[in-house]
Amino acid sequence: MSDDDNDFYFGYGEGKDDDDSEVVAFNVARLRKRLDMSQTALAEAMQEAGQTHWRQNTVSRVETGKQALSFGEVRVLTDILGGDVMAGTFFSKSLRKSARGLQRAVVARRLKQADDALSQALTDIRELRGHFDDKYREAHRGEHHQED
Repeated sequence: MSDDDNDFYFGYGEGKDDDDSEVVAFNVARLRKRLDMSQTALAEAMQEAGQTHWRQNTVSRVETGKQALSFGEVRVLTDILGGDVMAGTFFSKSLRKSARGLQRAVVARRLKQADDALSQALTDIRELRGHFDDKYREAHRGEHHQED
């Protein structure tokens, strides 16, 4: 990993889970540097947020990919750093892909429900029209007989 404060990580991995720690490490360092925050300041912010075991060397290990993060730590880091520390990871991409699939399934289900409701409404309208037509014919049938 480079010490440059680039916006994107271009790793050489194959997009596997084990590449994620390198991407997360890069993201944490990039976001921290963007805020002009020292490793010590980030450790202190993590402590204040309830991650009491965090120290400057914890930040260093995370930023070099030597220490994995728990989901709780990821959430707190995202809040503190104001950016997605999981951006660009295989896990994040898989999660987004699953979310899109779920979203499509929900939209398809709602469209089916709307289609069913419209079909029922058309059936009801046809029924009412038939009933109205019958009543209209009955009312006019009497008028035709009176004219004769």
